[in-house]
Amino acid sequence: MLGDREIHYGEGQCLVTGVDMPNAFRVLQACHDHPFLAMSLELDRSLTGQMVKELADAVPPAARPDSGVILGTTSPELLDAFLRLARLLDTPERIPILAPLVIREIHYLLLIGPQGAGLRQLNTHGTQANSIAQATDWLRKNYRKPLLVSQLARQVNMGTSTFHRHFKEVTGMSPLQYHKRLRLYEAQRLMLAGEMDAGSAGLAVGYESTAQFNREYKRLFGEPPLRDLKRMRRHDACPSENSH
Repeated sequence: MLGDREIHYGEGQCLVTGVDMPNAFRVLQACHDHPFLAMSLELDRSLTGQMVKELADAVPPAARPDSGVILGTTSPELLDAFLRLARLLDTPERIPILAPLVIREIHYLLLIGPQGAGLRQLNTHGTQANSIAQATDWLRKNYRKPLLVSQLARQVNMGTSTFHRHFKEVTGMSPLQYHKRLRLYEAQRLMLAGEMDAGSAGLAVGYESTAQFNREYKRLFGEPPLRDLKRMRRHDACPSENSH
């Protein structure tokens, strides 16, 4: 779940998110004989921006992305790069030298592949898509603070209505929805990890009112915090549900 968008993907596919997105993932099919295995890599925005400049004359101009989320088939080259990165775990002394090279290669393959046009636009300085990417970066780092949309729009040099429209195009959510989901997903994580109870988790992510936190949590997840946590822990403890 990325915003209000439900995405199903599986073997041989890759999901690329060009902007930070509040998300929830669930494995639908896995068992002892057929375990679930996936790899993920956090993209380096600085490296991506640098490579976009280097590729400026080598690839077509980037189109405006329909969304900050791109689903596609994993190419043999991309899969090979990920496998080589994983195999470095067997030779840890090589990681400091070789891992950065493979990670750079992965960024390059993404930028020139089917996912590349949207990814390049989001990392091209001066584009509206890049302004939205900067805004999501700021929200990720400051989600505990109250959100003034007009102030954030000015921060990325956009009018409020234009900012709101492009933000929703890229993320599938309004800025306020995005901000709220960042808070609620983080609160859920804190409670699931056993670090905090519901009241403390709500305060930790920026809510001043426990009642408001409970209302918004229920609106997003369907149940109040404590009941939702019991449901998820019961689901995780039941192997038959993950083996169908």
